[in-house]
Amino acid sequence: MRAPLPLCSFHRGFAYIAARTAKPILPISIIPIHEYPVEYPFPISIRKLFIPHKELCELKTRITYKKVAVVFHPPVPPPNRSASRSELLDFGSHIQAIVSKPLEAYFLESQDEHR
Repeated sequence: MRAPLPLCSFHRGFAYIAARTAKPILPISIIPIHEYPVEYPFPISIRKLFIPHKELCELKTRITYKKVAVVFHPPVPPPNRSASRSELLDFGSHIQAIVSKPLEAYFLESQDEHR
């Protein structure tokens, strides 16, 4: 199995909502254990009606997951209610690091097994 692309930067909206509601975030990692590509069931002409992004419409296959592992991490306290934009971005990066860690560990381990 190939390693996934790095996770895209998280949007800070969830950090803003957590700060405003003073609710913790529960990070969850979903690790694809067994996946395989399948063709899209609808032709590109139909997908263009529902999907505005050209790159997504033109994909020939998609990934289907047969088995995944779900990792629930401990809750992370929210940022302060008056957190600045940079603090919210830092909070988002912190959550992203938590979510990424098991994914990276899994793919490093699976690469070692295939050697």
